[in-house]
Amino acid sequence: MSNSLFRDWIPQKFKLSILLLIAVSLSFCSGIPSSIYTYIISDQAANSADLSMAMYAYCAGMVCSISLIFRLTIFMPKKRLIIFCLIILMFINLGLALNHAPLINVMLMFLFGCVKIILTMALISELMPFLMPTGERYQMYAIYYPMNLIFPIIGGLIAAYLARQHWELGYYFQTMMLFISLLVVIICFKTQHIKKVPLFQYDWLGTILLASSLLCFSFVASYGLQNNWLMSKSIIMGIVLSIVLFILFFNRNYKKKRKIISFSVISNKATFLTLFTVFILGIFYSNTSLLSNLMNVLLPSNPTKQAEINAYVIIGYFLGSILVYLYFKQTKKCKAIFLISASFYLTSNFLLYNLININTPLSYLILPIILRGMAVIISFISTAVYLAGNVNGKDFLQSIVMFLLVRTFFVTVFWSSVISNWFNKLQFTHQTRLAEIMETGEKVDRTVLLNFQKQANLLGLHDLYLYLCLINILVIIMIAIIPYHSSTVRHIFNWGTKKNVKELIQATPMS
Repeated sequence: MSNSLFRDWIPQKFKLSILLLIAVSLSFCSGIPSSIYTYIISDQAANSADLSMAMYAYCAGMVCSISLIFRLTIFMPKKRLIIFCLIILMFINLGLALNHAPLINVMLMFLFGCVKIILTMALISELMPFLMPTGERYQMYAIYYPMNLIFPIIGGLIAAYLARQHWELGYYFQTMMLFISLLVVIICFKTQHIKKVPLFQYDWLGTILLASSLLCFSFVASYGLQNNWLMSKSIIMGIVLSIVLFILFFNRNYKKKRKIISFSVISNKATFLTLFTVFILGIFYSNTSLLSNLMNVLLPSNPTKQAEINAYVIIGYFLGSILVYLYFKQTKKCKAIFLISASFYLTSNFLLYNLININTPLSYLILPIILRGMAVIISFISTAVYLAGNVNGKDFLQSIVMFLLVRTFFVTVFWSSVISNWFNKLQFTHQTRLAEIMETGEKVDRTVLLNFQKQANLLGLHDLYLYLCLINILVIIMIAIIPYHSSTVRHIFNWGTKKNVKELIQATPMS
């Protein structure tokens, strides 16, 4: 590896450990941990829509920065880029801890997403030669994706424990992890010599138009229900702005030689099938709010215990990554692994459907949570491997951007919003039915109202999980019918000869 990022005195055997230490520290940091939402809502007089908007802004930031990464890696030495990103993330965490305005939180989370994806890609390009020694992507994905999913869960659990004292301590913990990474980078990395290429040809206006469109779409998805959809002028304005800004971006992007997003890659069969598979499976990995609602009924006002139960998903991530690694070690064909993922989703949803009861012990949720974790990690890795193995190098860079746009942003925002609104409608329907059967003149106190609300929530969840099971069966049938083609040639990367930074990025996992 020429022009190594490490200082000359660093032994070769320690380089992987140093990179993993930095990557793990970064994985702990995800902006606003979902495990402390309860504390933030009560302390800042916020609502769930504000936090949803912040998370969607984080996803939008990741999408908007993916094209910029390719330019930044040839604009400044990697050490400076990593240090710069770490310092920015530290200040963002401090801002999240001190700020109490929802709008500022949204913008901070957008910036957090922008910077984190740049930093992640810079680190992963250094990790790849170690974790992907023979150049086959599944080796890298089976390690990267579990790490990228497991440590945020652990970080959220730590934040939940710290929130017993002060909920802001979770941000300070993240800042401490980033500071440790900063010290390691300063001590162990050296400034590489590169041929600097200026950023003047990068389409900044196009990026601003794309970001504005995605944020407007996020606003509609987050606050539509709260503002009664088309009865609200702000929601109508958000819809109009989202469409107009995206049309302006599309028109500008179409005329550019260096495009931020090349929509033409959708015409590639492998890219289209990957995006379609991601979309239909997305309804199942975007329904975490349903599990949170169930836990709030079974164990209200105890976010720490809920975080502990949710942490069992780590077992699923671990088992799923082993399964998918062994699978791709034997074959390149992806249809079977897609079916396995969808089957795990179905089993998890069916178990939860049968467990929806006011008397269900919280420990009974562990098995479906583990199965869901296996389904998520398998679907993440398998779709990434299918895309990487069946799209050539020329189209793969733009396919990554499209993949991120669909999976990281569109699928997350669209399906999360659909499921939340669907649940709310079912909940309202059952509230109406329960109100109709209540005896006239019956004394209604706080306890009765709470039980009334719990029962409506459980009935709504019961119906929705049944519908998800039926949809899940339909998805399995669709995957079984779709003619997935697996290339007979693996796209292998030879680390001893490949030196171009774009060729390194082509093998980078899609976050």
